[in-house]
Amino acid sequence: MNRLPGLSTSYKQFIVKSWDQCTAMAIDPELKKAPKITEEEFLLICKKRKRLLLQISQPIINKFTPFFDYSKYVITLADENGIILSVNGNSELIKEGAKYSYDVGACWAEESVGTNAIGNCLALGQPICVVGEEHFVKRWRKYACAASPIRDPFSGEIIGDLNLTCRTKDFHIFSLGIVQSLTDILEGALRNISNTHNYNKHGLIMEQFLEASKEADQQDGIVAIDLDGNILAANKIIHSMFSNEMQMPLKNLFHYDPKLQEALLQSNATSISFSTKFKGGIHGGNNTYLVNCVPIFNNEKVHEGWIGRILQISSGSVTDGTMAASPALKKNSSHPIYISSAMSRIVNRARKVASFASTKLILGESGVGKEVLAKFIHINGPRAGKPFIALNCAAIPKELLASELFGYESGAFTGAKLKGKPGKFQQANRGTIYLDEVGDMPLDLQAYLLRVIEEKKVTRLGGVESIPVDVQVVASTNCDLKKLVKEGKFRLDLYYRLDVITLIIPPLRERKEDIRPLAEFFLEKVREKLDGTKKRLSPEVLDALQDYNWPGNVRELEHVIEMAHAISNRDIISLVDLREDIFHNTFCESENLASENQTNREDEKIKTTIRICNGNMSQAAKTLHMSRTTLYRKMMKYGIPLKDHADNYHYATKAEEIWGV
Repeated sequence: MNRLPGLSTSYKQFIVKSWDQCTAMAIDPELKKAPKITEEEFLLICKKRKRLLLQISQPIINKFTPFFDYSKYVITLADENGIILSVNGNSELIKEGAKYSYDVGACWAEESVGTNAIGNCLALGQPICVVGEEHFVKRWRKYACAASPIRDPFSGEIIGDLNLTCRTKDFHIFSLGIVQSLTDILEGALRNISNTHNYNKHGLIMEQFLEASKEADQQDGIVAIDLDGNILAANKIIHSMFSNEMQMPLKNLFHYDPKLQEALLQSNATSISFSTKFKGGIHGGNNTYLVNCVPIFNNEKVHEGWIGRILQISSGSVTDGTMAASPALKKNSSHPIYISSAMSRIVNRARKVASFASTKLILGESGVGKEVLAKFIHINGPRAGKPFIALNCAAIPKELLASELFGYESGAFTGAKLKGKPGKFQQANRGTIYLDEVGDMPLDLQAYLLRVIEEKKVTRLGGVESIPVDVQVVASTNCDLKKLVKEGKFRLDLYYRLDVITLIIPPLRERKEDIRPLAEFFLEKVREKLDGTKKRLSPEVLDALQDYNWPGNVRELEHVIEMAHAISNRDIISLVDLREDIFHNTFCESENLASENQTNREDEKIKTTIRICNGNMSQAAKTLHMSRTTLYRKMMKYGIPLKDHADNYHYATKAEEIWGV
């Protein structure tokens, strides 16, 4: 079998697989030219099937052709079958490539010419590089290529690819990023044409899809479906979620999860969030996804379809059935966890402003995740990799805050270090300083902070030298700064200096769709922190978390999950494992519902309470504000069988002996 020279285990796996396929297809490694279609076939492709693609792509390619000519690159456009439709760039390289039929009308599919970027990109449905010796055919090995697929922006189907080619000695890995950027531009231009069948037929849904796509984060799958589950539009994340070896186009979402159809029908055309496992995905259906669907109505208030946001919340191992947090959820310290549209807008805006040096102010209640958003801004901006220094202005005594922020010289005050100490601003030089609870900063320090921000210089306590600092300032508070300004507790000039770019994080009670992914994330986080036991939340617990008001927001949710994981004795966390006030809140909700339905009888209350407590009679008695003995008496009175409800058979038997239940 033909093998790559010096092949190692770390070699690109897709190259190894492609070489095996080429050998199986009996492709000749000594091939001299790529096969070409007839002129009539080529004209048919250009005039009919790919007319729009050529019209849109050619001006974009022409714009960059001088750059490719100068850098000794050739750029080609191919259709979904690997037929080259256009060749532009370095004239010398174009002439050289024509000797091998690397020109219009030639077929560069993998099954025709072996391992190459054009063909393998189409086969895999993802951007790839094939460099030098990685080519199966020997004549291609003096060249290097980088290709990226072009997808229909509405259906998501691959309609072709762009490929950059040069001699191997001139190749740079940036080529892959460049060709990906060009395909993004091309897909955007195709989207703006707006003359596809789906757009004309489902204009309102398509408009909502485009809006949702603009707001979406890089990890969000966005899909538009009609009432029958037919996929009208899907972004690249959706296609990566449901990719398969055959690269079959996505058609109907209900095919991947029949339960999805049932859930949407039962929702009565209202927004709905739930978790599911889609069959036939890239990992054989072992991944768990959180789905949030919003109904779309036309002007006559007729339900036309749904816009879905899909987030992978855990990945499964086929071998042992264990579950692990998805890569998106593992970015716990630098990426907000969410699925709601409200947070999607905030995160999307934060990413856009991350590259600006302007001061940023994050507002929100305590515990909503202001520091997480501040870190997200830091790592998505030009200062990523540089220091991120956080300081809680409310947690440090007034007397020490100045020295913490600005540093001090030797002998500045009693107890000062002999060599002095740099402050947080100096420590954050060339990076980001995050000032939490800035509304609690004393007035006299506010004036100094304002001067440091404006002059970009800091003077240590007890010092005279002004030290230049280059920092991005991100501040946050849960206070109403405008109110503090009116009360004379916060400087107006500092307020305007901080309030350049403002991001307001909504409280958790206003974005309850985020509770489920946050809970799943914290459950995985605490598993790694504690004993490593994998546990999951019961449906009743998820309902209880959704019903609770969360005055402490995300921070409170994290603490609740950690406590529940710690005290739960089983693999499934139940209601009795939750904090008592959340448990009682759930019980009261159930009691109120029973009252509304006029079924608030004492026997029903007892049955409901025991069920909510998972048969824990002590907890049930406590919830009903009665002793355990009284509970047994009432169960005997109403004929409630103890064995069907009690959590301990010994106690049930003992109670039978005493009460005859």
